[in-house]
Amino acid sequence: KPVDLGVINELTAAHSELSLVSSTIARFKMYILRSGIEIKARDSKTYTFDMGNTNDRVLYEQELYPAIVQMVHEWLLYGFTCVSVAPSQLVDGALTLVVLPLEKLTVTMTLNECFQREYDVQLADGTATAIKTKHVIDTAQFLCMTPPDIDGKPMSSVALALPALHQY
Repeated sequence: KPVDLGVINELTAAHSELSLVSSTIARFKMYILRSGIEIKARDSKTYTFDMGNTNDRVLYEQELYPAIVQMVHEWLLYGFTCVSVAPSQLVDGALTLVVLPLEKLTVTMTLNECFQREYDVQLADGTATAIKTKHVIDTAQFLCMTPPDIDGKPMSSVALALPALHQY
């Protein structure tokens, strides 16, 4: 089943049109991120950034931290986010985290033989002309805080409150 982009559009509209939603999301983000972030790789290596080093500071402040803020935003609003790794636009030779725009993607959810959810991420139009674009899509990860339901509908707290928010 594809993840329902119609509900994502409704959630985005609720966030932009209702101060109740946007202020609640902002407060949760502030609460979650107040202690800063720590980046660990799968091998348990922790990456630290030397804020005295211009390249480290620029990579952290202008690319990594904003991407993580966007990830948290989407986790709170939708229950999930889609990320990948791409070359930095600001620091030569560095890699950075990219939050992929959900409206440009088709995310399909299936159950494997053990009834575990698996997600396949593709470009919505199906064409990836640039090699870099293909790599970003091929390495994309669909990360769930609250997975969509079996029909692909978002199940975040905000999504569950949509009927009441429409009345509000």
